[in-house]
Amino acid sequence: MRFMIDRSARFGDPAAGLRRSYRLALLAVAVLTVVAHLVMKQQIQTQLMGANVINRAGRQRMLSQRIAKEAVILQLQLTQTGRPTAIRNLKESVRELNENHAWLTREKILKTPAIELKIRQLDPHIQKLTAAAEKIADKKTAAAALATILENEATVLQQADQIVTDLTHSAQDANQDLINLGLIVVAFTFVVLVAEAAFVFRPAANLIESQVTALNRRIRDAEAATKQAELAAQAKADFLASMSHEIRTPLNGIIGMASIVADGNLAPEQHQQLETVLSSANTLLTILNDILDYSKIEAGMVELERIPFNLPTLIEDTVANFEPLAQQKQIQLICHIHESVPEMAIGDPTRFRQVLSNLISNGIKFTDRGQVCVEVAFQDSNMVTEVVDTGIGILIEAQKKIFHRFTQADRSTSRKYGGTGLGLAICQFLTEAMGGRIEVVSVPNQGSTFRIVIPFDVVQGSTTDSAHLEGEKSCASTITP
Repeated sequence: MRFMIDRSARFGDPAAGLRRSYRLALLAVAVLTVVAHLVMKQQIQTQLMGANVINRAGRQRMLSQRIAKEAVILQLQLTQTGRPTAIRNLKESVRELNENHAWLTREKILKTPAIELKIRQLDPHIQKLTAAAEKIADKKTAAAALATILENEATVLQQADQIVTDLTHSAQDANQDLINLGLIVVAFTFVVLVAEAAFVFRPAANLIESQVTALNRRIRDAEAATKQAELAAQAKADFLASMSHEIRTPLNGIIGMASIVADGNLAPEQHQQLETVLSSANTLLTILNDILDYSKIEAGMVELERIPFNLPTLIEDTVANFEPLAQQKQIQLICHIHESVPEMAIGDPTRFRQVLSNLISNGIKFTDRGQVCVEVAFQDSNMVTEVVDTGIGILIEAQKKIFHRFTQADRSTSRKYGGTGLGLAICQFLTEAMGGRIEVVSVPNQGSTFRIVIPFDVVQGSTTDSAHLEGEKSCASTITP
């Protein structure tokens, strides 16, 4: 068993050898248990049959005594009325003696050769006894028959006593054999259990201990790797924040100075070239902002505020920031705020403005004609905002992945319209961080509707100022105010 375990440990999984040894040990115990059960069952049956044999041998002695007694009674019976009953009793006892002797001769249980010899030695005496019992009814031969009966009865009685004694000793020997068998079973079971403990359980415990040690080592290595990854992520976030600041500062200077120059007297060609510079700089600034925001998201550094803010004013200001871009593309930019929208809400205005700005920017970028409409309503303590455009739309297959990072509807979209593919991923994260959700419904070549549902607490007593609703148009929307 030990060799089998060592060989398994050298050539394969050490647990395989342990399992094999354990199964062999269980099989040995099971076989031993079954064999012991069968042997002990046989021994018990032998004991029961032996008791019957001893009983029959004792009955042989009792029947011989009864025959002698009934023969004497018959001999002393002087009246004719009692003789038939006495003769009938004598014959019945003779019949039982013959049957009992025949059974005792056939049965082999507990019978040693010496016992069988003594039983065979009883045959002539039994025959003489029964023959004399048949003659005792005749008065002429009654005296001689009685003498024969008494003589053989004494011999049968003596030998029957000896047979009973020998059978009793044989039964005691069989009982001792049964006890010895039980002791052997117990001893063998103990040996198997000791071997199992030495060659199965102890190696198994050592194997488990080594595996637990290895697992703890892996856990420590994983914790160290996680800590290193967190430090690396923090370093990356710090680097991106520092670099984005260092890049954005001169970039803002470029955008500011280019805007000042664009307001001066320039030739048409120079003005067009300057507009290209401004557009490229703004695009680069947007990309920098997206990368910085996503790095903060990955590093878990995004913290949300809960402050009161003017909701309609924030929405109007956000939309107004995109009016020059919409006019440049000659599309309509519409903002419709329903009366259900409260004036003061509690939440994170900066992150909400960022999500809304990203959706409006995408709507304008992907719409070449028609309109982009911002529809806002308040339903069941949730602010529901839809940005509806009449742009290029999104294929159904692409709608499932546009919220993944660095993903756009298709490659041609990236080549034609640019972008990093981070905007919608950032929108989804911020919306869900504020306890809301973002959805999209789109038909290719007809347009898209992006819906964000965010729970905002309402400042008690605040209502929408009617000035926010004057002159505003409603757009095609699924919102029911």
